[in-house]
Amino acid sequence: MLRGAGPFYGLYAEGFSMINAGINDKDILIIRKQNDVDDGEIGVVILGDDPTEERATLKRVYKKPQSVMLKPENDDFQSVTVDNCQIRGKLIGRIMYEDKSHESTQ
Repeated sequence: MLRGAGPFYGLYAEGFSMINAGINDKDILIIRKQNDVDDGEIGVVILGDDPTEERATLKRVYKKPQSVMLKPENDDFQSVTVDNCQIRGKLIGRIMYEDKSHESTQ
């Protein structure tokens, strides 16, 4: 059951930039659609000026006066500061991906 006001949507996690927050590759992310998040919350952020080249990322968001810092949850990745982005939602839950391809069928 989802708590709070919606609407909600789901995304598949891709990559390993948020593993220290418990978000792994192929997890299903539950996102509340909203245009803002508080500092330190994990948000879906759209990068790119051209709508045909937009890309989404999931990071901790920290707002600065003229920019936004996007912080990954993996020590192997660096934070990025951007001056043009759009917040499209807040992470509120996840469904863990379980790889069963190695289980025996017998």
